Amino acid sequence: MAMADERATGTTGRPIPPPRAPRRTGNGADRGGPRPVGPRAPWAGTPRNAPCPCGSGKKFKHCHGRV
Repeated sequence: MAMADERATGTTGRPIPPPRAPRRTGNGADRGGPRPVGPRAPWAGTPRNAPCPCGSGKKFKHCHGRV
């Protein structure tokens, strides 16, 4: 019976903590389910260095691509 007591308390005499729950990433990928689908902006696939499709003459990154 001494061996079972050793496992429950570990070698230092302190109790062994319960296992932790898996850590969530926070990006929602683990939730699953359908993504909300809405209308896409006309510039949704425009590269950053391309001219902006709005017709301003600026690069996309300086016009509608600003973050």
